[in-house]
Amino acid sequence: MKRVLINKKYFKRSFITSVSFIFAIISAVQIFFSLENDFGIKLDNPCKKLIALIIPILLAGLIAIIRTCTFKKNTLVDETQLSVILRYGNLWKYGFPRFCNKKRIVVVNVNTAFDTIVDPPEVHKPLVSARTVHGQWIEQMVKRGVSLDKLNIEIKKSLDEQRIVPSTVLNKDRGNADIYPRGTIALYQYNNTTFYLLALSEFDEKNNAQNSQEELRKTILKLIEFIGHYSQGYDVYIPVMGSGNSRTGIDDQTALELLSSNLKLNRNDLRGKISVVVYEGNRDKVTIGG
Repeated sequence: MKRVLINKKYFKRSFITSVSFIFAIISAVQIFFSLENDFGIKLDNPCKKLIALIIPILLAGLIAIIRTCTFKKNTLVDETQLSVILRYGNLWKYGFPRFCNKKRIVVVNVNTAFDTIVDPPEVHKPLVSARTVHGQWIEQMVKRGVSLDKLNIEIKKSLDEQRIVPSTVLNKDRGNADIYPRGTIALYQYNNTTFYLLALSEFDEKNNAQNSQEELRKTILKLIEFIGHYSQGYDVYIPVMGSGNSRTGIDDQTALELLSSNLKLNRNDLRGKISVVVYEGNRDKVTIGG
C-alpha cells in the first residue's frame, strides 16, 4: 500500500485508463450479444445493477494497483532525437552489462578530489563511503581486477588532457591533494562503458561532503552541457544525485525532480536516450510516475 500511496498520480492515471478500457469492452460485447439471452445475466433490479457497476470498478482498481506496484519506467521526454526516461534499477547493471556489447555512458558522482580510497564506517574521518555511488563504483572496478593505482593514473590522465587546473590542499593526509572545480568530469573507459566521473561533493576537514542546492543545480547544468557536447548520442545512465551523503539538505524525491526537470528544460541541447536510474530499493520512497 505504501508503494501505491507514493505513486498515487500514476495509480490515478492507471485506474482511469483501466475503467475506460473495461467499460469499452463491456459496451462492445453488448453490441453483438445480449447479456440475458446469451449469458443468462438478468439485471432486473437496482441491487444487481449496482453490483454490475461495482465489479468493473473493483477490477480496474486491482489492475491499477498491480501496474503501480510493478511499473519500472516512465518516459519524461519522447521526441525524434531525444528520450528522457526515469527508471527503477541497478546502475551497475548498465555500467557492467553481461551480454550487451552496445556502447554506453554511465555517470558516477564523486568528490572533487577524485579519491579512490574506500573506507569502512569504523574508520575515523572516512574518505569515500562504500554506501555512496562513488564508493560502489570503486569497489566494482576493484572486483573486476582494476587496481587503485590504475584508477588514479587514468583519472589524472583524463583531467590533464582537458587542461583543468586544480587547487591543492596542503593539510590533507590521505587521498588526492588536488581539488577540482565542481562539475569537472574525468572519463574512464571500461570495456564498452565510458564512465563520466562527475566532481560533485567537496569535502571538509572531517571528510564530510559540503554542498548547497544551488551548487548541485550548477553541477547538473555542467553535466548536461558535457553530455550535449561529447556523448555522441550514446545511451546515458545517470544516478539520482545530491541527497544523502552529498549533504545538500534534500531528499531523494527532490533530488530526482531537480535532475529530471533540468534535463527536460535543457532538452534542446541533448540527443539520444538518457535514463535517470533510481535505486530499486527506493521504490517505496521515490516515485518516477510524476
